[in-house]
Amino acid sequence: MEKKSLYIVAVIVLVVGLVLSFSGFTGQSVLGKCKDTDGGDAPEIPGTVSYEKSDLIYKDECYTWGNVGEKKYVRERYCLDKMRNREYHCFNGCLENVEGEGYCASGGYDILPD
Repeated sequence: MEKKSLYIVAVIVLVVGLVLSFSGFTGQSVLGKCKDTDGGDAPEIPGTVSYEKSDLIYKDECYTWGNVGEKKYVRERYCLDKMRNREYHCFNGCLENVEGEGYCASGGYDILPD
């Protein structure tokens, strides 16, 4: 009985492998390819991340530490295999363009620890 079970498992693995190889499966998200308007991890450039098969957008955004005071931080969104976030302290504050996309004002920034 043990040999028969092993044979069945092997057949199932083989069938699944064949189905995936012929179905165009790429491992990519069902949302499609990740797209970034500012070209990547660029805290001094305002941008938006979206997916080709979704209407959702994720803007780079300014925020305050503890919701108090001036907006001096930016949450930079960018694409690798999927959307990623990195947070920066903007030395001269965080600004927003007319589309509401955040970016560090010129003058430098530091990456915040995870």
